[in-house]
Amino acid sequence: TAALESFTRATQSQPQSHLAWYGCGVTVVEMGRPDEALEAFDRAIALQPDSHLAWLAKGMTLVDQQHWDEALPVLQATLDHYPESAPAWYGLGIVHLHANRAMEALSAFESSVELQADFDLAWYGKGLALLQGGRPEEALEALIAATTANPQCTLAWIHQAETLEQLGRRD
Repeated sequence: TAALESFTRATQSQPQSHLAWYGCGVTVVEMGRPDEALEAFDRAIALQPDSHLAWLAKGMTLVDQQHWDEALPVLQATLDHYPESAPAWYGLGIVHLHANRAMEALSAFESSVELQADFDLAWYGKGLALLQGGRPEEALEALIAATTANPQCTLAWIHQAETLEQLGRRD
């Protein structure tokens, strides 16, 4: 693609530019080449260790690949550099959710929605964490918040219906 060609030229002409490597990583991950993206993000981080965008992109790429153990320290590093990152808290919640750590997941998702109240996926994740923790009434509230933030959040609607059924609410 033209974008990849531009970023490749940028990394060749300015190999010390963390932004060029970050942009290259974003481009190749969007092209479905996560391994190359991770290498580019690593280069960006090596050049600019406090680049929260590169840390976040690396962490979310690892989450997308379901590399939970690898994603955890990367997302924690993201939050060390930028604790106001709602997407990083969301990613951390996903990692904890998949490790069956409901309370840690819940805490991460709560941090995410505190920072970005309309983050539907974080509300959805909070609902899942509450379900995993055996708190369906509260989960229902979070799932409703997810569909309020984004009426197209299909999985939240599905879990909302299942939770209503579980609670015996059929009206």
